[in-house]
Amino acid sequence: MTKEMLKDLDNLAWNIVCNWYKDVDFDPIYEGVDFSLLLRSVLRSRVGRAVRLKNNFINKNIITANQVEDARIKSQDKPNLFQSLMTFCKLKTNIRKHVCYIPQYARPLHSLCSELFDDKTFLCVTRDANISNRFVYPLRVRKSRQFLDFMKRLCVAIHQSFEYHGIILEDSERDLLDFRIYELGDLFIKAKYDLNIVKPDFILCYSDESLPQICYVLLAKKMGIKTISLQHGLDCELLYLDEPYSDLMLLWGKYRQDRYEKSQNIFGSEFEIIGNPEYDDFCQMVPTKNDGKYWLYVTRPHSSDKCYSPSRLETEGVVILNEILKVLKDYPNEMLIIKPHPYDYLEEYKKAISCSGLGEQVEITNKPPVKLYGDAKFVISEDSTAGLEAVIFNKHLLHVHFALSPYTIPFKEYDVGLFAADGEELRQGVEKFISKEYNTIFDESKRRQFIEDFLYRLDGESTNRAINKIRKHLNCGSS
Repeated sequence: MTKEMLKDLDNLAWNIVCNWYKDVDFDPIYEGVDFSLLLRSVLRSRVGRAVRLKNNFINKNIITANQVEDARIKSQDKPNLFQSLMTFCKLKTNIRKHVCYIPQYARPLHSLCSELFDDKTFLCVTRDANISNRFVYPLRVRKSRQFLDFMKRLCVAIHQSFEYHGIILEDSERDLLDFRIYELGDLFIKAKYDLNIVKPDFILCYSDESLPQICYVLLAKKMGIKTISLQHGLDCELLYLDEPYSDLMLLWGKYRQDRYEKSQNIFGSEFEIIGNPEYDDFCQMVPTKNDGKYWLYVTRPHSSDKCYSPSRLETEGVVILNEILKVLKDYPNEMLIIKPHPYDYLEEYKKAISCSGLGEQVEITNKPPVKLYGDAKFVISEDSTAGLEAVIFNKHLLHVHFALSPYTIPFKEYDVGLFAADGEELRQGVEKFISKEYNTIFDESKRRQFIEDFLYRLDGESTNRAINKIRKHLNCGSS
């Protein structure tokens, strides 16, 4: 299949995700909220997977729909920075603070939440003591007959649209899709309940295009509640993550702003470049040298629920690892450490390592990547934030992209790393790193320009810039 054919398939999938309701003349608006926008994060992986299956480039030995949905879901302990929803309901009549509601806690929000918590004029509220990636709610909320009828017609319309495009779902996929649509209905009702109870001044999200965040964002906008979102990271997808929904988008750098500005921006979002609050400690970091102890491969998410475009195959990570192992076999004194993304196929990596017979030279770790870069000789990364971090840590980077689809992060254009589109180029890149040949062409000015465009500044002030912008956005003074 040619690059142009793959591009057409990607555009087809994106068009179905966005415009399915137009194919069957269905009105997706309920109580002023556009369910076609809410459903994008439900449909994007399923449409991509169905298009792959239809065109015979999906490895059914690796993945099933239920495995995708049920694997690797981990609870995150929430730090003690928040007022619980139950306690808040008891105290709300006495509160004289700007109330911030967190629909779903995520670790990258920690520094912002810590500052808001320390600020006497803010109060952060969330529902659960332990936040899960699944939508777990202790309350039973009634649904009207009108809403249940809407959800039923919604399911029928989506399946009709799929049939219109010749997309045939397996029985398990069809049942799972219906389940996720009705689960979205539950989330919609309960999110509306939360916002009506709390009546926050604003909500703060880590990324706003996925569930549950987008549900809270669209409901909050309808209710006149301000919405603020922090950029997720550097994405491995084109199209799917380029549309902003919140009133204020707190961005890492100019690169993400440019991507957003090329989109429709249907809600007129405001963009503010602040850097990455999670990297505020990096300003004290001394760049490390490249004479480390091991090769480091940091993977991106390859599972089908995180890999939306039909052109991006779930097997890419395993194929890349097999090529790395072929090169490693020629260097018996070298060591490879693999840091798999939580949404990746760990068991498939273990099988590849076992088949290679190189178990003594390979280690799989769950340590945070920032604790691994320092002792790495070089870093192998795909379209991933890990590549950016490698550049920050002054590590030689090998950007691998074996797919025929375009890569999304321009490491090559900035000349901050070598690029490999196949196994031979990967081997050549590793050999340059090992022989120290690459040291002669390393350009510090290009590294600094890349960091500026993607992260603005590594000066330890990103959190302060974010808080100051939030204050300005809410028209409240300093504490």
